[in-house]
Amino acid sequence: MMNLQGILMGNPPLDLEIELKGRALYCWNHGLISDDTYQGLSSTVCSSLKTYGVKACEPYFITYLLEEAGNVDAFNVLGTECKEMEVSKYCLNGITSKYMNRKDVQQAFHTIATAWTHCSKAIQGSHSLPATEKSMLPTLEILIQSGLQIWIYSGDADSATPFIASRTAISKLHLKRKARWYPWGHNSRISGWSEIYEGMTFAMIRGACHEAPMYAPAQAFEVLEHFLANKSLPKYTE
Repeated sequence: MMNLQGILMGNPPLDLEIELKGRALYCWNHGLISDDTYQGLSSTVCSSLKTYGVKACEPYFITYLLEEAGNVDAFNVLGTECKEMEVSKYCLNGITSKYMNRKDVQQAFHTIATAWTHCSKAIQGSHSLPATEKSMLPTLEILIQSGLQIWIYSGDADSATPFIASRTAISKLHLKRKARWYPWGHNSRISGWSEIYEGMTFAMIRGACHEAPMYAPAQAFEVLEHFLANKSLPKYTE
């Protein structure tokens, strides 16, 4: 039996229809796609859960993915898609895998010895299309009503599950706000922004991508520490 007190989620897919619109807006705001492609992606047909897969929308998705955005990494728009085993400021998958598969690291996490990989195929393979298209907002409402503390964080360099979509989804819950949007700090620097609601805290991590702890470990650890302590993130002060 687990005495669950809260749930911390990083760049989570909350509602696919909101994400479709959020991705288009994020990519347009970051200059990755043209006005025409943005208008196509955000059209009623191509941003609707029921019709986004129709043939008429294919040119917009293909244009956005292959021509206009180039080889920018959708999970980290600050970098380009990494070559296999490439190691650089924006390509940490290889060394992260080696680190996470070290025996002493897995022992420190108190885990069963396992072959750690990014985006486990076993987990990905258990997803069905109907499940991924189902909104998580009703489930979040139930969890919040049960008294669980829900924290959601987003790296601001992620276009796959952009913070714009997360913020829009959270607004649909109509939660009572406890603390207005404010900058939070780490080591005398702005590390992101946060807003606090009844039963939920949202935090943005500045300069982080989809895998926020991999590219912004100090800031992500700060979020984890405050989540476990059930304390709001420290407000940035000069």
